[in-house]
Amino acid sequence: MSDIKTEKEEARNGWRFPVRPLVWTVCIAGLLAFLDSQFEWLNERINLDLGVVRIGTFLLSGLNLILWWFWLTFFSGGPRRTRYVLGLIVLIAVSTFFVLMKRISDGDAGFVRFEPRFWAAEKNVSELKGDAARVVDLVTTTKFDFPQFLGPQRNAMISGRRLNPDWSQHAPREIWKHPVGFGWSGFVVVNQAALTQEQRGQDECVTCYDLKTGELLWINRIPCRHEDTMAMGRVGPRATPTVNDGLVYAQGATGWLQCLDGKDGSVVWRVFLPELLGVEMIQARNSEGYVYEFENSRLAWGRSSAPLIVGDKVVVSAGGPTGGPFQTLLAFDKKTGESIWSGGDQMISYGSPSLVELAGASQIVVIAEAQAMGFDPEDGRTLWQHERPGASNGDVNCSQVTVVSGSELLLTKGYGKGGELVRVIPDGKGFSVESVWSNRRVLKTKFTNPVLLDGFAYALSDGFAECTDLATGKRRWKKRGRFGHGQLLLVGNKLLIQSEQGVLYLVAASPEQYQQLGEMKTIEGLCWNTLCLAGDYLLVRSESEMACYRLTFESADSEPGETQTPSAVENETKGF
Repeated sequence: MSDIKTEKEEARNGWRFPVRPLVWTVCIAGLLAFLDSQFEWLNERINLDLGVVRIGTFLLSGLNLILWWFWLTFFSGGPRRTRYVLGLIVLIAVSTFFVLMKRISDGDAGFVRFEPRFWAAEKNVSELKGDAARVVDLVTTTKFDFPQFLGPQRNAMISGRRLNPDWSQHAPREIWKHPVGFGWSGFVVVNQAALTQEQRGQDECVTCYDLKTGELLWINRIPCRHEDTMAMGRVGPRATPTVNDGLVYAQGATGWLQCLDGKDGSVVWRVFLPELLGVEMIQARNSEGYVYEFENSRLAWGRSSAPLIVGDKVVVSAGGPTGGPFQTLLAFDKKTGESIWSGGDQMISYGSPSLVELAGASQIVVIAEAQAMGFDPEDGRTLWQHERPGASNGDVNCSQVTVVSGSELLLTKGYGKGGELVRVIPDGKGFSVESVWSNRRVLKTKFTNPVLLDGFAYALSDGFAECTDLATGKRRWKKRGRFGHGQLLLVGNKLLIQSEQGVLYLVAASPEQYQQLGEMKTIEGLCWNTLCLAGDYLLVRSESEMACYRLTFESADSEPGETQTPSAVENETKGF
């Protein structure tokens, strides 16, 4: 009867009721609703990555629109000319929109916003006041400095301080907030000077700001720009600078490694790593007219290695052209830029080297494209390697190698790989590595790093806040929230978690349960940049905005819940 009725309606007005389009739309919507509502269960049972869900959502939604367009144009039953004109109008409108606007995704390829493609306005970033940069003192240091990637020990942990847990009465106080050039570099702070990297138009920049005011103190520019062809990592430098003995060491996304005088940002020495490694640079022009570069190598998302100071050397990840040969690490004289040694033959990924004491020896540890590796700091000799499969243009290794004990390391990764605890053992001839435990369902970190306290690891795992027992590799708790692939910093026994969308959470670092103590919105934009805490001042950054907040701490000798008096705060943070 329904078929006869439909035929009569068509005979009367020519248009068909969209039964089939509505059926497939309802089916697709139902499938997507199921994936979203049951993602935690699917993530737990089959280790489903949220990125796969988001890409599937995008593809199914696109397919649904295409099917509707085909039905409207060819099968809706109306007058042929009307159908073709409507189909052409819809096609032109949708095509024009996607030509003029670009889709911005989060760390799981989920939709965030659309941005103009051809007429994006330059951000109103700070410029120098007057004709000359202010002289900055980076030689003088304080106990509250945060001089390198992830803090003094490169582990995203600040010990010996206790954050006030009562954000209802003692919430972080905004000191300043400003636009910032594109990029994923974090901040470092030495003697009230805050440094980062950013993209300003055609120039890749190292910038120095006043910690307390956000005023730009000096700027160093190189006329280069990084973008990736997939537009997933987007624009700008991504490595965090390092400050040592009054000098600033910074590696740009295109491969410029430079040493700058901390007083004014002038160049002490500069080397171009792709040229040293025989890597071809490919140039292109984007829709806004900027010329950008990327390497003809597997390093799809640009150089992200924060320089490491080891005695009189500065060490960075190296790499090589697509087919090799590869050099994993390069060491240069930190004062002259002269090459000292190269180490390893593995392609690099996006982690930074760290200097640690391990298995009775001083070692440089780093995550490469498909290996965790240890090196002799004196000559770059490879001491050990352990497989961690990955590709630097796909399922990348990004998270730091984390020291658990004098012989144990924690390796973590997203893309379904999870966490692994390994033990490095001296064997008379060198070192061997054994896996203590491996669990694909925990510690699935992407852009962030785990932090450790009292035998437990805390991390953002596939966007969930999570606690894992380091002795067994078993999860203690897991909390779904709007964290995304943000960043975290352990301060005493509390976690500061900056979500991907710019919300700051205060969470107790306890294995018993997830306990949120505070929450506040900080900045706009995607927050893949690491956190920086210098004294009472917390610096947060996104791709487009930066801000400084003053936190409240409990006094060093107080009971939990007691807060410092203003005079106590001033005395403890004297100089800051």
